[in-house]
Amino acid sequence: MQSQSTDAQAATTLFSDVQKCLTDEQGTIEEIRLRVREMEQVCREIYAVLQSIHQCGTSEITDVCHKAAPQFAKIQDQLKQLESLIPANSYYKYHDRWKAIIQRIVFLTTLAHYLITGKLLSRSELSKQLGSKFV
Repeated sequence: MQSQSTDAQAATTLFSDVQKCLTDEQGTIEEIRLRVREMEQVCREIYAVLQSIHQCGTSEITDVCHKAAPQFAKIQDQLKQLESLIPANSYYKYHDRWKAIIQRIVFLTTLAHYLITGKLLSRSELSKQLGSKFV
């Protein structure tokens, strides 16, 4: 009889630990989702600014790209916040949740850099420019 109650307590403890881990993971996922939504909003703002390159003359393209600089600064801050949410050794556990937005950020950053300088960015230059190890 004593053995059965000890086994039941062990099972209850085990399942409560598992439930705590799942709850913590869900909280992390929710925080990541919020950060990704914020980055998507800033990317839409950058798209809106850069969209005007199709209507302006070639001499104004650089000015248009420089108008997006404040939004790129926001992206840098948001990437740092996102990086701080990811537990050690868990990059691939959560990376599906932000990989699409990172692709858009890389595209926009590379496009703006190319339009300003006429050169493509390397991966290391891009990572340095965005201040993120995710890129």
